[in-house]
Amino acid sequence: MRFWTWLPLAAVALVAMGGEKAPDAVLPIVSTDWLAGKLGDPSVVVVDARPGQRDYLAAHLPGAQLLSPENLRSSARGVPGEIYPPEVLAVAVGRLGIGSASHVVVYGTENDPDAALVASVLRIAGLVRVSILDGGWKRWSAEGRSVTSERPAVTPAKPVLVPDPRALASLDDVRRAVENRGAVLLDVRPPEQYSAGRIPGAVNRFWKKDFAEEGTPEAGLFLPAAELRRQYEAIGITGERSVIVYCNSGHMAAAAYYNLRHVLGYGSVRLYDGSWLEWSAVPGLPKETTPAIERARAAADALTSALTKRLFTELAAGGPVKAVKVCSEVAPAIAAAHSGPGMTVRRVTLKTRNPADAPDAYERKQLESLEAAQRAGSLPKEVSDETSGDGRRIFRYLRPIVVGEPCLACHGPRESLDPEVRRILAERYPDDQAFGYGQGDLRGAVSVAISNP
Repeated sequence: MRFWTWLPLAAVALVAMGGEKAPDAVLPIVSTDWLAGKLGDPSVVVVDARPGQRDYLAAHLPGAQLLSPENLRSSARGVPGEIYPPEVLAVAVGRLGIGSASHVVVYGTENDPDAALVASVLRIAGLVRVSILDGGWKRWSAEGRSVTSERPAVTPAKPVLVPDPRALASLDDVRRAVENRGAVLLDVRPPEQYSAGRIPGAVNRFWKKDFAEEGTPEAGLFLPAAELRRQYEAIGITGERSVIVYCNSGHMAAAAYYNLRHVLGYGSVRLYDGSWLEWSAVPGLPKETTPAIERARAAADALTSALTKRLFTELAAGGPVKAVKVCSEVAPAIAAAHSGPGMTVRRVTLKTRNPADAPDAYERKQLESLEAAQRAGSLPKEVSDETSGDGRRIFRYLRPIVVGEPCLACHGPRESLDPEVRRILAERYPDDQAFGYGQGDLRGAVSVAISNP
């Protein structure tokens, strides 16, 4: 049983009614303009939640102190990422000079699980005046606001903290939710990981959907509360439902937990910090999976959608010159983000520009077959197969990529390319073969490999 589930309610009442006046509530999200006007206010404590020390030591917001997510959790009973007990959290909070009435503003690299996890744990520990800086370090620095490498001198504090007894879900809580369907289980991992294995009955909503999409003026910022509420209602999550949020280790889940619990104010939302790493390791617990073909299709859809959105955004902002960067630098990162344990998602082609897109023997054979099928006017929408080797079964899936009109700006006949595009390609890819295409030609394929499906 988790330690704060049995905290006597009388203790909560004693602190709420007794010596210390309950602090006023604060906005769960604050803007860069708001924080800029509060720097130097002794009641405001700024916390840098970026992982590790390197970024903080190089530069941080004035007065900020470092508190990384991994300062607040560790392995326990073989479960990675379990949040520390209240007495340990109290020490971490006190060292930062945070008092019971302090207003803590947490920022990460941008709006990411780092800031959400730190802010959530501080609230779980008993602090009620906690906010997240919308846009984080990325937005603050992009706006040219003040930063420093100076580290503030801090006087330790001894805050009175009463942990939130409703915040965390244990393995037993989740087991009961599976058995009696008494709570919505929200899995916020990428769809590919959700498909590979999940807690039975869980619904999937990737945590990044809580933030504005790339290519919009508000890219990366928190969605407005009304829009967030509408989207969650569409998957059956409302303020009247009990909800348990999980991911792999409780990290990504903190973003959705914070939004549901503190932005939307849903009172019956809990964070399962043991998450999939705990559930999947316990013998005998049920698990659900999605058939390999459906997992592969979902992965190909996700990669194609993310890459297409980014490509059109860059084309609109800077034309083909910026689009070259998407294909050469951004696409591999997007592919890596949509891969996961036991599954690789990538683009492959017979005429390479980026050497990383070169096919393996199986992919080459399939691409040659797809080219022949296209010449015959019978290009299939997808091909799939199951292979074996080194004691493993591997499900293979390829979805053809056909050249569209926007692609010709970077992949058309060499003489038709913008001179600056030609210069960049020659500089980055002296052995480039990915040109000379016409609209409708086969450019390559999205390739998905799933081990031991």
